[in-house]
Amino acid sequence: MQRNLFETIADLTNQMVKHKLKKASFDKSYSGIISDILFEPDTPIDSSKFGTYKIRFGTAEKIVRLNDDFVHEIGERVEVHVYENNPNHIVVEPVIKSIPPKRIDYDKDKNAYVEHRIVKTKGKTYETIKEYKNTVKENDDGSYEVTEMKLPDDHTIKFEGFDI
Repeated sequence: MQRNLFETIADLTNQMVKHKLKKASFDKSYSGIISDILFEPDTPIDSSKFGTYKIRFGTAEKIVRLNDDFVHEIGERVEVHVYENNPNHIVVEPVIKSIPPKRIDYDKDKNAYVEHRIVKTKGKTYETIKEYKNTVKENDDGSYEVTEMKLPDDHTIKFEGFDI
């Protein structure tokens, strides 16, 4: 059976549109997973290796660094956003499970809250520890006021009127 001119034009147009769409600069989003952890969970949080993972999404796999100060596990879900269809311009957002810490202690000597978490990954179990240090000043009346809290990533939260 011989094709007519209209069928040939339609097929060529369809192929041209598919080719142009593959190269079009629009944003894409994928659901992905963490397929490998490229650092030890007890790596110091300020190390350049901390938070480096291999992420699998669509038909691709990419090494990324997640800067959210958590230690994630293999198989954990992430959202991957590819901007302007450029594989070098991606943003990965973990779909964080809200897991409470194992325990939180108050260290009077350091004047800090210490958070203990258990992480199981790569067949090992780790306990990660983060400190939240308080700056306290004594008021004239003998009461105490927390003026700031230093977070594990060295950011500081300032307080006013936070009496203890």
